[in-house]
Amino acid sequence: MKKITAVLMVTAMLSSALAGCAGAGKQTEVTVAAAKEGKDLSAMVWQGTVEALSSVDIIPVASGKVTQILAKEGDHVEAGAPLFQIDNQDASLQLEQAKASFQSAQASYDSAQKANQLNTVVKPAQITFTTASDNFNRIKVLYESGDVSQADYEAAKAQVDVAQVQLQAAQNSQATTTEVTKAQLESARATLNIAQKRYDDCMVSSPIKGLVTKINVEAGQTVSPQIKAATVIDDSGKKWK
Repeated sequence: MKKITAVLMVTAMLSSALAGCAGAGKQTEVTVAAAKEGKDLSAMVWQGTVEALSSVDIIPVASGKVTQILAKEGDHVEAGAPLFQIDNQDASLQLEQAKASFQSAQASYDSAQKANQLNTVVKPAQITFTTASDNFNRIKVLYESGDVSQADYEAAKAQVDVAQVQLQAAQNSQATTTEVTKAQLESARATLNIAQKRYDDCMVSSPIKGLVTKINVEAGQTVSPQIKAATVIDDSGKKWK
């Protein structure tokens, strides 16, 4: 408040002085502005650090010799774009072997399923059991009327018992075969998935879209999961820190 009063007093004094100097019949115009306090934000300097939205260090999962560099520093890459290739010869052979084993397991499972649907294992045993049962029922009637001996009756009954055991065994075998081949198929599928991942891991790719800022490996170098091989930053925007 004291500062504003002082400014007004000085302005008034200047106005009087200028009026006196102008002489009679001539008037000097003076513009008076009210003093105010505040800050001019346009003149201020702001300090800070601009960073990329994210930065990802690329660490290979597979171990082996680098056979090819497929990107260079300064490249803009898409997510999934290859950066470098690790020797995949052994992984390729393991993958082909896993594919063959899976195909074999698939064929065995399909065969078991078809046999189950057609009842090819159980059907013969079922026919034998039905025939033996019909024969026994006929012999039983004759035995009760005294037309066949007890030995014939016992023989017919034994045939039914044997046929029943064989039928049960066929049913168990068919069910077991289906379960076993299904388990073998699932095991082969898991082995194939592992082999496929090992093969895919030999191609090291960028997990994000962005700018390649570092390639720390070169062709012929052996890499492992302990090596930071490259760096990719997301340069689609900026953030203040």
